[in-house]
Amino acid sequence: MAETIFGFKAYPTERDLAKAAEALVTTHPCLSERGSETVWYGWKIRLAHKMGNYRTIMSKSGCAEVAVNTGKRSKHNPESEHPHSNIKKPRRSEVNFLPNFPKGENQLSLEEIRLQMKEEMEKTEKDELFIGRSMQTTFALRRQEIVTGDKPVKDLLTRWPALHMESQTLIGLYRQKASRTGKISEALQKILREYDLQQEQDVILKRTLSLRALSVYLKEEDSDFYLTCNEDGEQDASNCPLALQSSAQTCLDQETSHILRQVIKIFLTVCSGAPDAELEKLRSPDSSC
Repeated sequence: MAETIFGFKAYPTERDLAKAAEALVTTHPCLSERGSETVWYGWKIRLAHKMGNYRTIMSKSGCAEVAVNTGKRSKHNPESEHPHSNIKKPRRSEVNFLPNFPKGENQLSLEEIRLQMKEEMEKTEKDELFIGRSMQTTFALRRQEIVTGDKPVKDLLTRWPALHMESQTLIGLYRQKASRTGKISEALQKILREYDLQQEQDVILKRTLSLRALSVYLKEEDSDFYLTCNEDGEQDASNCPLALQSSAQTCLDQETSHILRQVIKIFLTVCSGAPDAELEKLRSPDSSC
């Protein structure tokens, strides 16, 4: 059970453990606890201890995701941090939080690749294939610096100048998809065409493009979610509980809501006419919004 749970989360919450304990008793009714209201509460406590022991085993075996939290305060390390402070673990929906180094690689070999890539970035004609391959190889080293190093963004970009390249951003991913054929590619081409026509491609415009093209890339319906309003007014959004609304100097109709020109700001808005049940669903901790 601990190994299975660890495959989903290294640090499960009480709710996660409760669901696992309930599933265990449902699958094996003979494990039900007599005299207990939930018939699985004791198993929840046992699973919590099992997960702690399993994390210790994985930490000693070199699993970076849990090893980063070892070395806390103890009788052997009295000056270290409190064992329950500054725990580094993935946030909701975060993947590849702190992966191990690729097989056959170590910190020295990955650092050498990083230096080679930095030299390549100083050239006028860059080898983008080599840079892309090197960025994938050194992903674990980069994540280690971000999670354990707590370096400022400016220093991180100085060490990894390839992060400035558009091919390493979400927009670069959209361009790769748009270069192919199909309805999704055509829709992305239309959005990227409007982006390329803008004279000033500031942070707000890039954020708008990234959010607006994401649902197209994921093949999800978004007609009720993406709205556009005037600078001084708001568009009626009563049909959906939550909307991503962009404020522009000229109001665009729903059919051309993908157009990105003259965007002033983009923000989330909770619609006043949304049903209470839908709003309560959005407030739920299990909601992915």
